[in-house]
Amino acid sequence: MPPYRLNLEERPNYLRAKEKPVNDSLDALILDLLDWIGPDPRPYAEVMEAWRTSCPRLPVWEEANERGYITRCHEPEHGALVSVTPQGRDFQASRRPLRRAGTMQLQPEESRVTRISILYPNKNGARFDMGYYVEKHMPMSIALLSAHPGFRGVCVERGIGGAIPGTDAAYIAMCHFEFNSAADFLEAFMPHSQTLQGDIPNYTDVEPTIQVNEVLISR
Repeated sequence: MPPYRLNLEERPNYLRAKEKPVNDSLDALILDLLDWIGPDPRPYAEVMEAWRTSCPRLPVWEEANERGYITRCHEPEHGALVSVTPQGRDFQASRRPLRRAGTMQLQPEESRVTRISILYPNKNGARFDMGYYVEKHMPMSIALLSAHPGFRGVCVERGIGGAIPGTDAAYIAMCHFEFNSAADFLEAFMPHSQTLQGDIPNYTDVEPTIQVNEVLISR
């Protein structure tokens, strides 16, 4: 596994196209956004930092604006603020009875976890043995790293498509380890680094991109 490379992606322009997915999943995320903003205005910068970090690839902010559910204003003492409009409150009231148990929460700073994402770019001609990765490499990785007391969880994913139907996924595979801190991850990983890094050529010739994230919002 190579040294960490922080990969801060900008949202692709094609996700701002006129044809945006309007479905139950998007409605649920918009409702989460409105609930998080709450009854009182929030600073625009705070909303952008929290929400775009949580859902960077979905047009939640743009769709809520276009529907008239949120508005932005400026106050001399507080700067730019975001608030829920009467139309947004009506939407909340109409959808709230349909929501399943559980709400989105901005995690308190002291309880936030660190997510280490290991991403394998989908490059032309790349070799990637998904069977070996899922059946051998990841079970070994999980067994070794989960022994650390700072381990919180792990998720392994396979890319199946891009945002536009019929396009290729940006990544062949991804795994996301969650630890109490980046330091905990390094303590768990370093004693086994040679074993885990040495196993990579057995399933791929792709150099993974490593990104370290702080989880701000979870549900």
